[in-house]
Amino acid sequence: MIPSRLAALILFAIVLLALPAVLFSVQAAPHVASPGPWWEIPALETPGLYLIHHLVAVVPVFFFGMVVNLFDYRKHFVQRYLWPLLLLAPVFIAWDAWFNAAGIWSFSKSYTLGWNLFGLPVEEWIWFYAIPFCCFFVLTMVRKRFGVGTRWDRRLAIGLMLLLVVVFAWEMDALYTAWSAGSSLLVLAVGLAMRKQGLAEFLVAFAINLVPMFLLNGMLTGLFTERALVQYNPLEFSNLRIGTFPAEDLGFGFTFLYGVELLSGIIKK
Repeated sequence: MIPSRLAALILFAIVLLALPAVLFSVQAAPHVASPGPWWEIPALETPGLYLIHHLVAVVPVFFFGMVVNLFDYRKHFVQRYLWPLLLLAPVFIAWDAWFNAAGIWSFSKSYTLGWNLFGLPVEEWIWFYAIPFCCFFVLTMVRKRFGVGTRWDRRLAIGLMLLLVVVFAWEMDALYTAWSAGSSLLVLAVGLAMRKQGLAEFLVAFAINLVPMFLLNGMLTGLFTERALVQYNPLEFSNLRIGTFPAEDLGFGFTFLYGVELLSGIIKK
């Protein structure tokens, strides 16, 4: 990436992420959970809920990806994604910790073990390594099994960016919405600047991941329990939910995962 593009991306990042925080202060409000449960599971009413979440997500992928070693995933994950994940996860943990401290979201002590680090449950730290491990398994499966071409990559990137610009401008006073849309815009812009191929196959994998995400993220947001493990400030997100979790979680997850994918390409070079 030439220096002028790098400078432009840095300026773009400053505008996207700093502008909402500078123009609008976080508005205090009681945190709310989504209406629920949809299907109550009494066994999940436990301080071990978040650990159960991780086990449900990781155990099948560990078995098929690391024990059975489908698609050479054991070698593939370590070589392609381990270092990018270790480098980028702390950035998103810092985002998570700041939003928690600022009152944009919070974690119920009823569903965690009570061990905190920088204000976040230890189980939340594990999330940033466990969930990408699972999601990149799906991406590897799509890459190995489906012939998703690259001719739509640029059009998809531009189309998504136009949509995200509208969301960012419309909801700039809601910090989670603004940062979710803005950070997604940023990684798409980086991908275009890098001439990164594979956005279409990444989006196919991301769409497949929405099925387990609906259930697993639902475990944390009241889909199966009387209360939600994660609760949100209603003034700082759009209040649009997919099942029980905020739509903004899609932007957070997309930015994190696609950021790791982009970083893997940079490190590989």
